[in-house]
Amino acid sequence: MGVEPAGLLDWVGLENVGPADRLELSFAPRANLFTGDNGLGKSFLLEVAWWALIGTWPGKPAMARSDHAAGVLQCRRGQEASPYRQVIGKRPARREKSASDVDIGIFIAANGDATVHVNGGDLDVVPNESGSDFEVYGGEKDFNIPFSEIFDGLKQPSKRKLFQGLIAEWVPWQYKKDPDFDVFRNLIEQLSPEREPIKLGEPKRIDARDGRLIPCLILPYGDVPITHASAGMRRIVALAYLMVWAVREHRFLSGKRSSKPINLALFIDEIEAHLHPAWQRLILPALMKALEALPVPVKAQIFVTTHSPMVMASTETLCADPDDGLFLFDLDAGKVRLTRQLWEKYGDASAWLQSDLFGLDEARSKPAEELIADIAAVMDFNRLTDDEFQALDARVAQLLPEQDPMRARWIVWKMKRSGQL
Repeated sequence: MGVEPAGLLDWVGLENVGPADRLELSFAPRANLFTGDNGLGKSFLLEVAWWALIGTWPGKPAMARSDHAAGVLQCRRGQEASPYRQVIGKRPARREKSASDVDIGIFIAANGDATVHVNGGDLDVVPNESGSDFEVYGGEKDFNIPFSEIFDGLKQPSKRKLFQGLIAEWVPWQYKKDPDFDVFRNLIEQLSPEREPIKLGEPKRIDARDGRLIPCLILPYGDVPITHASAGMRRIVALAYLMVWAVREHRFLSGKRSSKPINLALFIDEIEAHLHPAWQRLILPALMKALEALPVPVKAQIFVTTHSPMVMASTETLCADPDDGLFLFDLDAGKVRLTRQLWEKYGDASAWLQSDLFGLDEARSKPAEELIADIAAVMDFNRLTDDEFQALDARVAQLLPEQDPMRARWIVWKMKRSGQL
């Protein structure tokens, strides 16, 4: 993995905020993957990390837990010598400190909504190229963009568009042969699955009530308007667009005044959302590769949550200490616990499901898992009435396929029990 680590956020500490009474975490400088059961705080931690870096909240701001009058949020960014500390009460927490060295921040929520931060640096007034006037550079942009408005644009009450949206920008990019379109197309190809690569087709008008030309995707069975594409494809196309848009906005705000690598903070909640397992296996490596395909050099720190064993399997040749970190949320005596895990190779997805990260006894249906436990107990103690034996044998025939190794063991055990072996 060739993406250079940015190390933008070093540490966060929470007390009486979120699901855990107390939580501390030192981040890896490049990729940070979080897994664990639902409701333990993975998405919340991503939002806290965004707040620590950017100073805003991608969702609802954090507040103190209901059983405490106050809570504490602490964080230390990569270049800070000491942590920043903020006490919060029942009112939403707002960061009192300006954004850090993040040039571009992108947060993709599990439902597809996005939050984007672009930092053009300190405000500066400089002569233009002809020397006849001055141009103003610098400043910041922050947008919270519902998923539908990534495509249709974001308006303010005056009806003026703050954010044009993918549909409005894609078509002129494509027809004018804008360099941004080549970058966009390349990113989508990088992020698309091998067996169904996404190609960009010709825009079409698809509705008599809508005068717009709608961009299309070329799929194996024909052209599909982006508005009618699958949820997984639209999420990936939206991510590619936001990356291109944010790089362009950063270059515009900064006036291209620096050749230094862009510091990118990328947050994706449930990276596997809406994706087929074959695509889940590819999406994280493809994302890393796509970052290298951007038109400017990039240093990145990535924060991802997942419930997918296929995503975890893809890390085996992708991630390693100390640049990348793997973190598990679980319960210990009814308390939420967050621990950093070693990067290990488990092989196939079934082994990942049976690892400590997912905690399944068997990578099977629940009835089949219970059957395996019952078979093991019977083989150990060999105490069955004839009726119990017949009932268990019927469950084996119902739940285990013929090629299952446990079914073969059962057949051998039956033959021994009946004296045939």
